Amino acid sequence: MAERRREPRVPLDCPIFATLLLKDGLELYCLLRDVSLQGAQVALPPGELSVGVAVGDEIVILDPPLQLEGVITEAKAQVAWIRDGVFGIRFANGMEIDQQLLEKLLSEACL
Repeated sequence: MAERRREPRVPLDCPIFATLLLKDGLELYCLLRDVSLQGAQVALPPGELSVGVAVGDEIVILDPPLQLEGVITEAKAQVAWIRDGVFGIRFANGMEIDQQLLEKLLSEACL
């Protein structure tokens, strides 16, 4: 599958968790696997692999990770793809920082 993202991903060297609000009102605790200025890759807990998430679903990040608090300008996102208990989300408005600052924030989060 060809890469279509506009911004490079920043892989995470430590676990960073978030809670997502799905369209049916279900709250889902998940692990962020990588983050870019436009979105993130999200892994579901092993017991949640059958959660009803579909491509195109709108979700809300209820508690952005502390490391990204204030840089995710809006907590809304859309599911871009799903594969084997992992899915990609696209932030509604992206982040209003540059790539270098994103990398710094995420590397400091793992200290």
